Amino acid sequence: MKLLEVNHLKKVYTTRFGGSKVTALQDVSFDVEQGEYVAVMGESGSGKTTLLNILAALDRPTEGEVLLNGQNIVRIPERTLAAFRREHLGFVFQDFNLLDSFSLKDNIFLPLVLSGMKYEEMNRRLQPIARELGIYELLPKFPYEVSGGQKQRCAVARAIITDPQLILADEPTGALDSRSTEDLLDVFHRINVSGQTIVMVTHSIQAASHAGRVLFIKDGTVFHQLYRENCSNDEMYQRISEAQTRISMGGRLYLNAAIVDVRRGVMEPRGGMLTDGGRIISVGRAADFPEDMPGCEIINCAGKTIMPGIINGHTHLFMEPYTWDRAAYQSEPVSSICLRIMDNMKKALRSGVTFVRDLGCFSGLDVEFRGYVEAGRADGPGMICARQPLTITGGHTADFSMTCDGPAEFVKGVREQIRGGADLIKIMPTAGYARPKMRVNHSMIADSAFMSPEEIRAAADEAHRMGKSVAAHCYGLVGVRSAVQNGVDSIEHGQLLEPQSNEARRLAGEMAERGVWLVPTLSAFFKEYERSEIEEKYAAVIESFRLYLEAGVKIAMGTDAGVPWVGHDKAACEIEHMSLYGMGAMQAISASTIKPAEMMGISAEYGSLDAGKFADFLILDENPLEDVSALKRGVTVFKHGVCVSD
Repeated sequence: MKLLEVNHLKKVYTTRFGGSKVTALQDVSFDVEQGEYVAVMGESGSGKTTLLNILAALDRPTEGEVLLNGQNIVRIPERTLAAFRREHLGFVFQDFNLLDSFSLKDNIFLPLVLSGMKYEEMNRRLQPIARELGIYELLPKFPYEVSGGQKQRCAVARAIITDPQLILADEPTGALDSRSTEDLLDVFHRINVSGQTIVMVTHSIQAASHAGRVLFIKDGTVFHQLYRENCSNDEMYQRISEAQTRISMGGRLYLNAAIVDVRRGVMEPRGGMLTDGGRIISVGRAADFPEDMPGCEIINCAGKTIMPGIINGHTHLFMEPYTWDRAAYQSEPVSSICLRIMDNMKKALRSGVTFVRDLGCFSGLDVEFRGYVEAGRADGPGMICARQPLTITGGHTADFSMTCDGPAEFVKGVREQIRGGADLIKIMPTAGYARPKMRVNHSMIADSAFMSPEEIRAAADEAHRMGKSVAAHCYGLVGVRSAVQNGVDSIEHGQLLEPQSNEARRLAGEMAERGVWLVPTLSAFFKEYERSEIEEKYAAVIESFRLYLEAGVKIAMGTDAGVPWVGHDKAACEIEHMSLYGMGAMQAISASTIKPAEMMGISAEYGSLDAGKFADFLILDENPLEDVSALKRGVTVFKHGVCVSD
């Protein structure tokens, strides 16, 4: 039996200024059977929200009709619409729409109170619903005392307690984490099985895969629909993904490549990836993509490997590694430094680095160039910047850092860097490290901290208060431990003089427990030396890396690019070092893509080949999982879907 009939809906809006007309819906027609579960999908601006508003009697169409159980809701008088919605429709919203001053119980009762129902009847209805949804014990609590998933189950209870003919859900999983999303979709499945009719608008393929039918809206009309038939949720997910691919009908399709999935740590041996508008549209097996893709450029990548663009978690774009002269920076014209930054950005990008975390720059120029790259005025990787590091009088990198002494000055320094546009804060708790064969004078350290614990804590607390993370340049047991225990988010370098000691093992365990990241910058030590020389002179560096790795510390790749003999185009060397000295190829590649993205807080859009993320990727002539040195040769680089290789 047809519960909902939508016939030839058209909705035209007239703009407030200028009087131009915008058609949001164009001849939309479909039916929904009693007890059916229908998902409506479409891109932003496709008309799905306008459709939902009309179905909810919150807006009226320009033309057409909407019949609910035979009653044309378009013709219901305005004065009775609220009562009609309350009696016949249930609503579940993305942002819950709960009143914070009401308990969950009172929020659920609200539509019944408005209809004049007695308390005894309201309570009788509530008991089985609350138990079924698993919120019975939560009823006395207020919305701000429960999780997002619990709020949404409360919203579902409010929607169904009136025994509505139809539930309308607007992006119901949009504000939920993955576990709460699964719980809510399970609730929807159970109430649908009990006979409840549901129409859900969603962007989420996962949410739509639980529905019995999916309508696709494009340019204001129903473009396509899928029926579940006998599909599992996983099979329905795949069919929806394929349908969206067909609907996109544009972009570039890279077929028959081996595709590296850094999140799961596996490779799809014969995969495909569709990109459009600088984003990844779909990734999967080559066989799963439609054969007929008019308007889509198809690129055969047989024999090639596709992986995410490299993310370098520690760079200094203003530094020149092969003519190292710190004193010269003080007198060098700013224009000369700017030209060098532009050159280094191009070198990094063309080598496969599509995003960097720049951890200290002369006069905050990194912030300026971040803006130039974002605006398309300069070629380079995407970036987040620390601007000037914070150091003590006589401390490390005082030549281009901001000098602070005492907790109050470090608080002020944090504020000053953020005011100047810093994305994160870099501090210098210790000095540098003695290295064999250094070509410049470099500070030597004993195994002790230089910034006081109070100074570290003040900088970390103020940065966190302002929503910024803290990276700490640290060497030596005492210095690393002081930084870890006083709230920093990442340790840069972190090498220990005696990595085999019990104290070192305890420190590594504490880092892992606290979730502090390590950016080991092996290249800052190994430079361009031969392997035999590295293993002879830098055994403590290798042992420190293995110590952190075995302790389960979160590790992100960074090269310290710009320091002596560490080129901006040498990230592949760091990945090779990490693979050689304990990680293995896949772990090293993950540590150079998705892991730094997670550390930087950009993993929603960068770091892996997933639908919706920016199309930053590499096409390699060889398989880096078989030989990680393949990253040094035969690499074609794409940033936001555009080839940037020479």
